[in-house]
Amino acid sequence: MTKTERQHLSRVADLCCAVCRRMGYPGTPAEIHHKRAGRGLSNRAGHMEVIPLCPEHHRGATGLHGLGTKGFKKHWGFDENDLLAETLSLLGQLPAVVRFLPPVGNAVATGGSPFLTNQWKRGRKRGRRR
Repeated sequence: MTKTERQHLSRVADLCCAVCRRMGYPGTPAEIHHKRAGRGLSNRAGHMEVIPLCPEHHRGATGLHGLGTKGFKKHWGFDENDLLAETLSLLGQLPAVVRFLPPVGNAVATGGSPFLTNQWKRGRKRGRRR
């Protein structure tokens, strides 16, 4: 692991749990979760694609490892990609078209991820950002 990766992991852990933050409980101590979606069975993402999660939302019954990636999205209304985008946005590593996430209740009610603006979604479908 490089010095840059160690610094990034430290900054991510300092953000506190991404799911708790969405539920209105900021400040929950976090573990580092390496993104699993789109990977093989035992492959995980590099140290730059990580999400801060508390032990319950990481390894617990309502967490990514407890529910699996598909079950997590079904239960919470958002997935690892949404949480990763939010994390990178909070660290200042995403473009300005990304807006901050509303609470969980709004995400479930709208039937999808409210995190990315429609303009961002359209740009990604065409392979470019606006």
